[in-house]
Amino acid sequence: MLKRLVYFDQDDAQTNYRTDEFIFGNQILVCPILEPNALARSMYLPDGN
Repeated sequence: MLKRLVYFDQDDAQTNYRTDEFIFGNQILVCPILEPNALARSMYLPDGN
């Protein structure tokens, strides 16, 4: 049910470095904000629809 990004898209090297993002199910990308009072966060969007 939960998949690391590297398992979702093994051909993209960027997925190896994104350890705090994961795929929930087949369509939901989870990018938690881990710092209090954060105003922004960079995230990786995998290829696809």
